[in-house]
Amino acid sequence: MESVIHPDDVVIISPQTEGLEPGMIISFPSPDGPNFILHRIVAITEEGCYLTKGDNNQDVDDWKVCQVTGRYAGKVPYLGKSVRLWREFLEPPQN
Repeated sequence: MESVIHPDDVVIISPQTEGLEPGMIISFPSPDGPNFILHRIVAITEEGCYLTKGDNNQDVDDWKVCQVTGRYAGKVPYLGKSVRLWREFLEPPQN
């Protein structure tokens, strides 16, 4: 499946987590750290957890997602580049 989200896009996440179905993109905490992941639901387990896969990945993720923080509601293309450049401008150089 072709990726909906591209580098430098700013993603809009809806806090709605009811009625999620395969094919929808969800946000959830990374099992490896403090960040969040956006991946597409490929299946729902009997326990009500989700199996996910990144659009640019060949394989389904190695984990089940049981805590969803939101779902993809849209994006603003290229806005992330402006935000990144603004942050770089505001941050003092580190020695």
